[in-house]
Amino acid sequence: SSIRKKRAGTGPGTGPGGPPNNTNSIPLIKTVLLPNHHQRVLQRKIHSLQKQLKDRQVLEKQRKDAEEHQRELEREQFDEQIRRLEGEIAKVKSKEEEMRVLYRSTVQDMLKLRHETLVEKRSIREIEARINHKITQAEKKNKKIMEKSEKERE
Repeated sequence: SSIRKKRAGTGPGTGPGGPPNNTNSIPLIKTVLLPNHHQRVLQRKIHSLQKQLKDRQVLEKQRKDAEEHQRELEREQFDEQIRRLEGEIAKVKSKEEEMRVLYRSTVQDMLKLRHETLVEKRSIREIEARINHKITQAEKKNKKIMEKSEKERE
C-alpha cells in the first residue's frame, strides 16, 4: 500500500459540515493509506491525463503551425497579387505616356498642317488677286482697243 497526504477537512468522509470554520487554524495533513490497486488505477489515470495533455499540446502546436503556414501562404498570394497589379499599373502608365506623346505629336502635326493650309490659301489669294488684276488690265486694254477700232470705223 502507498501513503498519500491529504489536507484535513476536504474530500469524501469529512461529513456534511465540510472543513472546519476556524480560518485562523492551519489545516492538518492527514496520511491516507491507499491499496496497491487504487494506486495503480490512479497512476494509470495520471498517465492517461498526461498523455491527453501531451496529445492536446501536439495538436495545438500543429494547429498553430498550420495557421502560421496558412498566413504565410496568404501573405505570399497577397504579395504576388500586389506585384501583378503594380506591373499592370506600370503598363497602363507606359501606355498613357505613349498616348500623351502621340497626342502632342498629333497636335503639332495638326498645327503645322493648319499653318501650311493658311499659307497656301494666302498664296492662292495672292495669285488670284494678280490674275484678277491682269484680267482687269486686259479688259481695260481690250476696251480701249475696241473703242479705238470703232472710232477708226467711223
